[in-house]
This record gives sequence, structure tokens and C-alpha cells, in this order.
Amino acid sequence: SGLQSQDTMVSTMDVWYTIDGEPYHSETIGTEITTKIAENEEPESIKVGDTWTVRESTETIINEKTRMNDGPWEHEDEEVESETTTTNYNAEVLSNVYVGEIMHETLKVKFEEVGSDESGFGYLTASGMPVKMEYYEEGNLQMIATLDDYKWTNEPSLSGTGESNEGALIGELPGFTILPTLAVSILALFIVKRNQ
Repeated sequence: SGLQSQDTMVSTMDVWYTIDGEPYHSETIGTEITTKIAENEEPESIKVGDTWTVRESTETIINEKTRMNDGPWEHEDEEVESETTTTNYNAEVLSNVYVGEIMHETLKVKFEEVGSDESGFGYLTASGMPVKMEYYEEGNLQMIATLDDYKWTNEPSLSGTGESNEGALIGELPGFTILPTLAVSILALFIVKRNQ
């Protein structure tokens, strides 16, 4: 809520193996709780040429426990990682993105963390939904993610009739609304990259 967000990621790993004919089952459960507090808000809407900066403090609490053959859990010492990041954003250009045969008119937004060799682009529809994400390291393309499918729940409507408002927003270009999905998608990209 507001300038603070929290993300919890739980990963599990099960390994079955045999040594000298004896079966073993190893279980590992890792939990990361990440809390981010931004020092300034993102703009509510953006257009081509807009630039803004978001500075935020991040604290991550890491817990891991393991056990062998359904025995008692052994807990690793809790780790706490803290950092402050500054990310620059630039709404560069309108761009058409095709997902299958469907064309989405999007706003291409570049994001780049200060002091890092990592950067990327988010292609946002008028509703703020990212249709495509690109991730770069040292200028080299590392990953592309493209929207496959989606469903709206409680979709907003400008007219109040409950009908989709995406066409109306696109008709008023430039008037893209930024939703938390951009931040979540960027976070997902960096989580995937870090775990590789």
C-alpha cells in the first residue's frame, strides 16, 4: 500500500537418490520476504518523453530449512540483506507489439538501475499491463518475456458501464496509466536472472 510493498517467495526442492542401495530423500524449503519502501511515488500517468526516478530501500529476510528422510528440520541462520537502489525510467516511444495475431499498441519504457550494468524495457498497454519485457546486461540481450494470456478482474471502466476502457485510453494517447504490474514484472525478471 502507498509507497511500501512486500513480496514473499517460497522455493521447495526434493531430491531422491540411493547410496550403496540405501534410499535417501532430501527436502529443502527456502523463504525470502522482501520489503520495499519507495522514497517517492511513480507518476500516475505517462506519455512519450516523460522521465522519472524511483529511489527505494529494500530489506530481504532469507530463511532456509532442510531435512533428510522425513527427519527433524534443521534451520539455517537467518540472513538479512539491505540495499538502496535508484532506478531511472524513460518513456521512449509508442510501439506495436504482436502477441500471436493480436496487435497491442504500447508505450516502450526503459528502466535502468543507477550503478548497475542491468537494464530493460517494458512495453505497456494503455491500462498499464506489460505485454512484453526485455532484459539486458552490459548491453547484451539476456531474456525476452511476452504476454501469453490474461484475464481482467473488476476491470475499470471510464463510462461506468463495466465495459473495457482500453480502447478509450488508447484513443486519448498519450495517457498511459502505470500499474504495479510493471514493478512486479521487473521484479520477476530480476528474480529469474538472479536464480540462473
